Amino acid sequence: MYCMQKTRFIFILFLSSLLFLSCGGVKKNLRKANQQYELGNYFAAGELFKKSYSRLPYKDKELRAQTAFNQGECFQKTNNSRAEQAYLNAIRNKFSDSIVFLRLAQVQQKNGNYKEAEKNYSTYLSAFLKDSIAINGLKGIHFADSVKKNPTR
Repeated sequence: MYCMQKTRFIFILFLSSLLFLSCGGVKKNLRKANQQYELGNYFAAGELFKKSYSRLPYKDKELRAQTAFNQGECFQKTNNSRAEQAYLNAIRNKFSDSIVFLRLAQVQQKNGNYKEAEKNYSTYLSAFLKDSIAINGLKGIHFADSVKKNPTR
């Protein structure tokens, strides 16, 4: 009986220490990711943000949204096609800054997804009416669409 209680105690102690160590790992990875981002090492930072995002609890929407946005920023700077999904994750987790719609539209435009990019540019322009980047992005979409419909050859 004593041996069984001791084994149970050791097992519970092991599980609690494992849980404690895994919680600290996410925060540590986020700190490392932010350091890599500040140093300009966007590829490493993006991978660390990706790893952290997958380990964050679903209930912590604010931190998940911020991590997904940072991941999207890293992926966009390294021309990684996963940037679009990262920005969509940030929107799904209700990222508080509307810049996410502009960044998503830019990535979608680069990927050739013009209809979705136009919607996101419009969403961003509803908040910032005179933003020249978004206005020029919309003009670029309309131009690319007209060239696509009327090829020169």
